[in-house]
Amino acid sequence: MTIKELKKLIKYLPGHMEVFIPYGEDLIGACAANSEVVEIETEDDIKDILILVPCCCHEELEPETNPELN
Repeated sequence: MTIKELKKLIKYLPGHMEVFIPYGEDLIGACAANSEVVEIETEDDIKDILILVPCCCHEELEPETNPELN
């Protein structure tokens, strides 16, 4: 998904609507404080990407492990 596609998806949504992301089998709020734009280096070039992270401000979450990423 690109930012253009995301903007089209949320264009008519109210600004106070919360954003949730999947976390295991649950949904958890996205963290405005820790989500960020980061640079990643690919084989061809360097790209900026938006990373949304789960909000852990008020809860203790066990880190998820993904064997595909290891």
